[in-house]
Formats: sequence, structure tokens, C-alpha cells
Amino acid sequence: MFLEDQICTIHSVRPIQCRGSFSEEEDYCKSLLENPAKMQKAIEGGDVRGKFLIIPKLIYNSAQAAMSYAMKDFGMKGSSYELTLVMSILITKLFNGELDSLTENDLKSAVMSKYLKV
Repeated sequence: MFLEDQICTIHSVRPIQCRGSFSEEEDYCKSLLENPAKMQKAIEGGDVRGKFLIIPKLIYNSAQAAMSYAMKDFGMKGSSYELTLVMSILITKLFNGELDSLTENDLKSAVMSKYLKV
């Protein structure tokens, strides 16, 4: 529904429910965006089947797991991070020459539990 000339007009600011979903079915995405709790319940109950493009979803999940393990290697908790936000934080730190002083607090805004009910 956000396509314009076959280009996503909100990709850079897409809602958290859309990130990592990788679905091409408009109704599925719209329902997930408008009522995420109801959709999650329907998926968990088997009433709705998640409609994902397998390869992008696999890559996204793998990158998320790798980020968690990488943070553990640096003595951090290894939380699940919202990848777009954490990469932005890390790249900014790198360009500012501050990557060596990275702390878990620097990534606090990207922890997924802030966005999801866990």
C-alpha cells in the first residue's frame, strides 16, 4: 500500500511491525501494521499463517543472531537488537572514532524488547 512507481515510500521509516516481516501480501502486511496483537494471536493460534519470503527472512534472522553473538564477544548481554538502528549507532561510533569505547548503554535504544512484548 506504500508503493509508488514500484518503490516503497516508507522503507527508511517503516514501523517495527514491518521490519523483518518480508511479506509480499498486502492484506497480511496491512493487518500486521494496523493490529499487531490480534495478528500475532491469530498466527500463534494457527488461524493465520505468516506469509514471509523465506530467503530474506532467513538472512535477517541470521544477521540478528550474529549481532547478538558479536555483542556477547564484547562482554555485553547479547540482546536482540533492531538491526537498522543498531547498525546506525555502530556506524556513527565508527566514523566518530568511538567504536573502541562502545558500551551496552550506547545500544539501549536498539534493544528489541523496547518494541516487542516479551
